[in-house]
Amino acid sequence: MACLRGAGLSTEKINLGGGTRARGHPFGALGTILACRLYHELGRHGGTDLCAIAAAGGIGSALLLRA
Repeated sequence: MACLRGAGLSTEKINLGGGTRARGHPFGALGTILACRLYHELGRHGGTDLCAIAAAGGIGSALLLRA
């Protein structure tokens, strides 16, 4: 929440569909699930969206899509 406030982002526009871990997923599918959900939402609403995933050891990846 502190990062959202610091970046000036609205909580109404962050993590709208919830996280994939809370929904359950096969091992190793977290990034795919995030990317597919992001693509689906962009098809419905357009615009630009970002999804990010953390990995062990402080590694992470992000995907930015524009409709």
